[in-house]
Amino acid sequence: MVEGVNAESLQGWMTDTGLMTGDTFELESLSGGTQNILVRVTTREKRFVLRRPPLSLRGNSNATMKREAKMLAALAGSGVPHPGFISVCTDESVLGCVFYLMEPVDGFNPVASLPDLHRESAAIRHEMGVSLVHALARLGELDPDELGVSDMGRPEKYLSRQVERWKRQLKSYEEFDAWDGRKDLPGIDRIGDWLDRNCPPETAPGGARGRGEPVIEGADVIYSQVALLGDGFRI
Repeated sequence: MVEGVNAESLQGWMTDTGLMTGDTFELESLSGGTQNILVRVTTREKRFVLRRPPLSLRGNSNATMKREAKMLAALAGSGVPHPGFISVCTDESVLGCVFYLMEPVDGFNPVASLPDLHRESAAIRHEMGVSLVHALARLGELDPDELGVSDMGRPEKYLSRQVERWKRQLKSYEEFDAWDGRKDLPGIDRIGDWLDRNCPPETAPGGARGRGEPVIEGADVIYSQVALLGDGFRI
């Protein structure tokens, strides 16, 4: 049993949409994320990775899933490393939320831990950093109009909106009784004021990544969350 995923309902939806046949159906929780839920789905035909919002849905949780799915689908053939998009379910009666399926990527979350090979080799860790920069640069070069995702955001004045946007995000956490994280962020308002005063000029819009940790495959970066538009040269 995987919390947040009704196995019978998911299996029925995957069968109805032609994503699977037969009775082989296994679910396994995947660790490494910080908010959204990741589940490995194994059928007779193939493996999938399911991504859904957290159990306590926020006001924009379902919209976020739709955005991520749309961006993953648009990135096909772009040269940006990413898990391949398979399908999105916007029928909230299936799992109680919007979710999508993507191709699995064998790798690890470097924020959580490093395998011995990577931990013991400065050269490999350096290559990981270079791969990260290359992936972000390639993402920023993409033309949102050509990808068909220009309606996903407001790239104009993207940088100048960031401080206020993240202040609102921080403020929204106060609705959770157990959260008192602001005490661990001394000077956060002072940092925001500095960023506002030193905001660089706008440049051409492009893809940008939101929150979320990258997955490392070998020494290459595979992004699990790229779902917004912003300043294409400063991502």
